[in-house]
Amino acid sequence: MNKLELLRTFVRVSELSSFTLAAESLGLPRSSVSEQVQALEALLGARLFNRTTRRVQATQDGLQLYERSKDLLARMDELEGLFRTDAAALSGRLRIDLPTLVARRIILPNLPQFVDRHPGLTLEVSCTDRQVDLLREGFDCVLRIGTLSDLNLVARTLGFEYEQDGATRYQAMPGVITVNSTEAYESACLAGLGIIQAPAAGLREYLERGELVPVLEAFNAPPMPVSLLYAAQLHLPQRVRAFMDWLVQLLEGQLDPVAGGR
Repeated sequence: MNKLELLRTFVRVSELSSFTLAAESLGLPRSSVSEQVQALEALLGARLFNRTTRRVQATQDGLQLYERSKDLLARMDELEGLFRTDAAALSGRLRIDLPTLVARRIILPNLPQFVDRHPGLTLEVSCTDRQVDLLREGFDCVLRIGTLSDLNLVARTLGFEYEQDGATRYQAMPGVITVNSTEAYESACLAGLGIIQAPAAGLREYLERGELVPVLEAFNAPPMPVSLLYAAQLHLPQRVRAFMDWLVQLLEGQLDPVAGGR
């Protein structure tokens, strides 16, 4: 059995702490994943995981092997593409997560360009607006807009506090609706339920059609940072780097400073 494939399977089980999730991520039957881990344990003469009904946890030997295997596999990916000058030669699976509206309006319509350029790659695209665990969920890279924070927490905005003439003032928020997704946020604004602050790129079609109009243009909000996240590793796989380079080029000129709409 291919030792590198055994290590790839082992690394994915380690990252996801689950044979089932690793099998889904690798596109293999769960039984095959279990057999490969057992084969690796037999080959090394060490127990790599403690298994319970709820969780799979790496042993001390498993943790040590995981740290070394990650870099080894990344180096192998780099070596495989070292002498490839043809972009079409890139192969493998690429799993990415994107903000819903940016994916729908900018990235997905242009994605055929990347696919045509790299026909050997298999893409898995997830569209969410929550914080994701890059390693546990098996993503190669994630795009996020806004200040990076724990989006799994719920914050209830009660109002704003500011200073006027040296005294602290408090302005209550009159809003009567709260939403939990960017699409609902946008739809609520289109329905006339209030004003919103959002990236201009996501609202451009509505602004051009006059369905939304800018407000408070004299008071520009700080621009929202756009971040491309990926796991820290010594050698980034060439397929991941190729996608990131393409995405950076695509978004240049697409994302403007934050604009308001009503």
